[in-house]
Amino acid sequence: METLNIYTDGACDPNPGKGTWAWVCEETGDWDGDFEPKATNQRMELTAIIEAIKYHLANFPKHKLHIFSDSQYCVKGINEWIIGWKRYNWTNTSGEPVKNQDLWKQLDELVDDTHVTIEWIRGHDGHPMNERADEIAREIFREKTGKELTDFKSKYR
Repeated sequence: METLNIYTDGACDPNPGKGTWAWVCEETGDWDGDFEPKATNQRMELTAIIEAIKYHLANFPKHKLHIFSDSQYCVKGINEWIIGWKRYNWTNTSGEPVKNQDLWKQLDELVDDTHVTIEWIRGHDGHPMNERADEIAREIFREKTGKELTDFKSKYR
C-alpha cells in the first residue's frame, strides 16, 4: 500500500485572533488552506490536520497517510491524550472539559476511517515541506488581512 506524506501548519495573530491553516502533500504537490477571522493557534493546527485527512479520503482512500505536524498539542493529543479524554467523557486530567472538543471528536472519527499516522516535526527547522506549509499559511494570512503573520512559533522551538 502506497503512502502519502502531508505536512500541516496553523497559526493565529494574535492568539486568539485571526487564524490560518494549510497543508501540502509531498507526493502530489497538492495543497489547501484557509482563513478564519476568529480562531486560536490550536484550532488552526487541528483544522489543518482534519482537512488533510479529508483530502486523503476523497482522493487517495486506499493509500496510507502519514501527517507531519509541528504542533506537539495535536500530535500528543491524537496519539496519547485522546484515549483518556474519551474514557473520562471528554474531560482532561484536571476534570475540565477538553478544549476544542468539537475538532478532536471530528479528528477522532476521521482517524478511525483511514490508515493514518501523525508525527511531530520540528517547525522552522529547514524541512522543505514543513516550510512550504508555513509559507502557504502566511500567504493566505497576508492575502486576507494585508498584514504579515507574526512568528510566535519560533519562540517555542
